[in-house]
Amino acid sequence: MDLVAAQLGGGDFADKDLAALYEALVSLHEAGRCIGDAHVLMRDLRGLGVPDSVGSVAAIAKLLSRGVSGHESYYVQQIREAATLTRYQRVGLELIERTQSDAADAEEIRKWLDAQLQSADARQQASVRCIGDIAGDVLGDIDSAQANPRGVFTGIYTYDFGCGPLMPGEQNILAARPGEGKTAFACQIAHHTAQKGRPVLFVTIEMKQRQLVNRMMCGLAGVDSRDVRAGNISGDDRQRLIVAQQSLREMPLHIWDPPQPTVAEIRGVAKLQQARGGLDLIIVDYIGLVRPLNAKEPRHEQVRVISAALKAMAKELDVALLTLCQLNREADGVRPTLGMLRDSGAIEQDADAVHFLNPSDGDGIELLIPKHRYGPRGEMGLTFDRKRGKFSDPAVPCYGSYQDGKSAAGGDF
Repeated sequence: MDLVAAQLGGGDFADKDLAALYEALVSLHEAGRCIGDAHVLMRDLRGLGVPDSVGSVAAIAKLLSRGVSGHESYYVQQIREAATLTRYQRVGLELIERTQSDAADAEEIRKWLDAQLQSADARQQASVRCIGDIAGDVLGDIDSAQANPRGVFTGIYTYDFGCGPLMPGEQNILAARPGEGKTAFACQIAHHTAQKGRPVLFVTIEMKQRQLVNRMMCGLAGVDSRDVRAGNISGDDRQRLIVAQQSLREMPLHIWDPPQPTVAEIRGVAKLQQARGGLDLIIVDYIGLVRPLNAKEPRHEQVRVISAALKAMAKELDVALLTLCQLNREADGVRPTLGMLRDSGAIEQDADAVHFLNPSDGDGIELLIPKHRYGPRGEMGLTFDRKRGKFSDPAVPCYGSYQDGKSAAGGDF
């Protein structure tokens, strides 16, 4: 499948149902699902909405009987050749229309035909559209956003008012030195988003699922996580933890803890979650633990490829992406700058917004925003309760009280 997916896209199939089946197979493979077992495959295909004409037991059995394992390259070549011929046919039909026009110009037609033939064998062709048509779509998006906001609010009052929500298709970087609250901050955003009924996928590479949920429950219950680790909690603490557990039970917050996934595997799992119940936010903790495609390349080049692939994933799936990142040792004891992002400057280039957590006096912590393509840069002061792993905004000191708040403009946060 890796060989095939690198050469073939869903757009190469003339049959739309077969295209849907093929794209589902690619997504399942990237997510680590077993696509070679027909019985397992049936359930997954139904979940992805593949038409029965190609996804039923009988249809899959028929397809399996017509192929010979080991000849994937030959089949790919046949499909790509047929797709190219189909594109030539489309060019030919348009050529006839152009030549029959009273205003036909032979030289202009020749230039158009040369360009079409050169691009006819491309796997996928992006559409070129008039700016007026695109502007109409943009206005429709604006009207739709007024009724149903698409952005993901963080629950931090000052940030949401000053910078706005995390938007679909954008990559947001949250960076800090180890132990300064990156994961706690991400958990708080994930909880706030899921509490609003908006699905979240939390890819935790550094921590196990139970460790992450333990931290989240302690924050919600107001229980010192160190007491939980030591097995030294009171009856009241346990009761608060039970209440926290019950509040998490029905939330659309999905946690995946692979040992070291590739971006393709993250993308595959995200596509499955999106197909099954929608997806508004993906959190990756953290970029330095994502497995590179080529381990022999220099580290900065590996991270450059990973960063670009994560950005492409956010754009393709049209979901907000929060990617956690480490700062290098130069950030110890000083205010961090963009040049202190660990491993690669490409992280800064690909990001739509970059955020730093910088400790200050006592429980204070600064949220620095040195880059934001669509909002202001600057800083804001927060309070961080390290025992409970909770951030609070000075304007709204109680964690959770902002979750059902309204902005001055009436927007639902």
